[in-house]
Amino acid sequence: MNDHTSDNTRNRFSDKIKFSIVWKLNLKLFFRILGIFLALDIMLILLLLSGLIIRAEQTAAMTVDMLNQTGLPSPEAESWLKITEYSISQKTESANEFQIPENLQKFF
Repeated sequence: MNDHTSDNTRNRFSDKIKFSIVWKLNLKLFFRILGIFLALDIMLILLLLSGLIIRAEQTAAMTVDMLNQTGLPSPEAESWLKITEYSISQKTESANEFQIPENLQKFF
């Protein structure tokens, strides 16, 4: 009698949940594809960010080399720089600047 009651409980529970094996496999595949998509997005964002930082460092280094070769811009060029909101001047004093830690400076 006890076995018969447990079988009825199982049948009622399986009747309430109508998940076929196809649905289970489709859900598993959906979540696997979603995880791969998110992982690839994160890797792509990190790759683009590192490329942007490297390119900015290269551009800054080229600008410094060019300024060392040609000197500061003339007064006519300075007015153009003011229009574009850029300014280039000689460093006169130690300002409050962001300092990159020494262990990270070797990468830049």
